[in-house]
Amino acid sequence: MQIVHLLPRNGLSRSLGELSDVEIPVGLRETLYGLYARQFGVAVEEAAQPLSAYPSFNAFFTRALKPGLRPVDGAPGAVVSPVDGTLSEFGPILGEGELTQTKGRTYTVQELVGSPRDAEAFVGGSFMTIYLHPRDYHRVHSPVEGRVAGYRYEPGHLFPVNAPSVQSVDRLFAINERVTIFLDAGADAAACGDLKPGEWAGAPAAMVMVGATCVGRMTLVFDDLVSNQGDRLVRRAHYGGEHAVERAGELGAFNLGSTVILLFGPGVFEPEAGLEPGQVMRLGQRIGRRLG
Repeated sequence: MQIVHLLPRNGLSRSLGELSDVEIPVGLRETLYGLYARQFGVAVEEAAQPLSAYPSFNAFFTRALKPGLRPVDGAPGAVVSPVDGTLSEFGPILGEGELTQTKGRTYTVQELVGSPRDAEAFVGGSFMTIYLHPRDYHRVHSPVEGRVAGYRYEPGHLFPVNAPSVQSVDRLFAINERVTIFLDAGADAAACGDLKPGEWAGAPAAMVMVGATCVGRMTLVFDDLVSNQGDRLVRRAHYGGEHAVERAGELGAFNLGSTVILLFGPGVFEPEAGLEPGQVMRLGQRIGRRLG
């Protein structure tokens, strides 16, 4: 791990992001993407297009899935996995806002989202951490229906987020670059026009996209934000009712992979029985239910 601390991780990641956008000759695409797929176990048969249709590695990496491939749980109040990935940790947000990173390591929701005011709604609630492996589908979706209340982008480090790093880097998720998407679960978007930041018409929820080494950038479908541009500026947006979202509606993408952390306010979320760390998750799979 020591060499990772010495590398210019953010600049290196930007360069790799730019390299991943370089157009690849059509005749080489199937070979190059196929090599990557075999190395990491990518299910290329799930891709919406043939390998030759993706002009760059990033286009392949952020590929859409074939329509209908991930059925979305339709039970009333169901909360679903926003991504394909592996469940790392989940549980209550304890004390003054403490979350578990891994055994013996914690961080706070205030540190994670970057603002005491934005974090206040989640103290005493619950969280869930899902890791995206390089083989996984890397678009991210909403775990709930409602509206996008806003987002906060926090520049930061770009340490790896694999198991060795999670076990060795203190407060990893709270110091890496991240985008917190605030979600008003169950809210009628038409009734949200006059709400101020930190106010909720429904139930407070959030999804935090955490950057990592080699993540060239994170992007959103509802805003022109592109992360890791080198300016190190915090960016905060607040919306009224103009951004309604369906359960499993697309919100953004990792342009090379990472981790998402779900946050729920007190009394908002109950996890599905039988969930365990290490469990493989699929987009649209029921992970719990919204209370109230």
